[in-house]
Amino acid sequence: MRELDIPMKSVFKMDEVCTLTDVKPYVLRFWESEFPEIKSLSSSSGQRLYERSDIKVIAFIRNALFEDKLT
Repeated sequence: MRELDIPMKSVFKMDEVCTLTDVKPYVLRFWESEFPEIKSLSSSSGQRLYERSDIKVIAFIRNALFEDKLT
C-alpha cells in the first residue's frame, strides 16, 4: 500500500480526496453508499467534505479492491 501524504487540514473537498487517493468522483460517491465507514459531511453550500480518517479508509478500500484484488 502506498503511503499517502495527507496535508494538515481538518476537512477536504471531494476533488482533493479524489486527487489524493486516485479515485474517480463517481466511484467515491458509490463507495459512500456501500461502506458505512466513509462518512462525508456537507458544507452549507451542499458540497461533500471529508475528514482525514475518511481519506485513510478510502485509501484502504482502494488498495484492497484494486491492488490486492479483493472483492
